[in-house]
Amino acid sequence: LFVIVIVSGCGYLSHIAGVEPIIGAFLSGVALNRLIPEHSILMNRIHFVGSTLFIPVFLISVGMLVDVAAMWSDSHAWLTIASMTITVIVTKYLAAWMAAKYIGYQKEDTMVMFGLSVVQAAATLAAVVVGCNVGIFGNEVLLGAVGMILSTVVIGPMIVDRFGREIAVKFGQSAQKVESRRSQRI
Repeated sequence: LFVIVIVSGCGYLSHIAGVEPIIGAFLSGVALNRLIPEHSILMNRIHFVGSTLFIPVFLISVGMLVDVAAMWSDSHAWLTIASMTITVIVTKYLAAWMAAKYIGYQKEDTMVMFGLSVVQAAATLAAVVVGCNVGIFGNEVLLGAVGMILSTVVIGPMIVDRFGREIAVKFGQSAQKVESRRSQRI
């Protein structure tokens, strides 16, 4: 209760100060994060409340902001979605490739690094929502961010799954052992 009051209070105070409430809540979370042990009951409850209450409410509120009809009627929205998605994929691949060249990684390692870093979700969505609320971005950027997130959350795990198997086989695990883990997913 104390943590929720502090986060909500900081969000409210930041709103009074003229800053977006999500920024105040984020900063209070950063300040409290150092004080709460990682494997404590309190941290477990904070993760539970965040995962079952705050994140779904945030995603539903963003879903209410998205104008799906504009996506079908405006070709500019599709151009924004494509350009944002391509830009993220290319720049994340270039970053993984440059880091791999510097470190001396093989192709499989580079692709796993790319697959793990390409996924865009919470921070991107929060930044775009704040930008839309302030008036910096229009509806097409919100549509572009949602399209980019949908694309990257599909691409990233597929790449990690494929090249992670190759790394596992390279380090001596048999392909059957790696494959048997996949069949246990629900």
